[in-house]
Amino acid sequence: MKISKKKLRKIIKEEYRRILQEKHHADMHRCMDGAMVPYESHDCLDDIMNRIEDAEFHRGSHSCGTEDRIYYNGLLKGLRNKRNRLKKILVPPVELEIVEEIPSEID
Repeated sequence: MKISKKKLRKIIKEEYRRILQEKHHADMHRCMDGAMVPYESHDCLDDIMNRIEDAEFHRGSHSCGTEDRIYYNGLLKGLRNKRNRLKKILVPPVELEIVEEIPSEID
């Protein structure tokens, strides 16, 4: 099969644009309302928290040992992992400086 240089250039440009677009969306998170937000943002964390709450609610309506409950347990595990990673990024641990106070003597 022969292909012209012009057609090959066009195919390469389209593929390049598609790859760039996928890379851009890889750093984004789709919220439950359909909005795209940066992955490492408070909006993303809020959405993950809402998803956890929703999954816990739905899991509670299934009996222990059912396939549906097992599905929700797996879903919750993944969501909690995401939540914990985001919390580490967005809420860094506070470093406390310990200062020893020297009691002043009263004359």
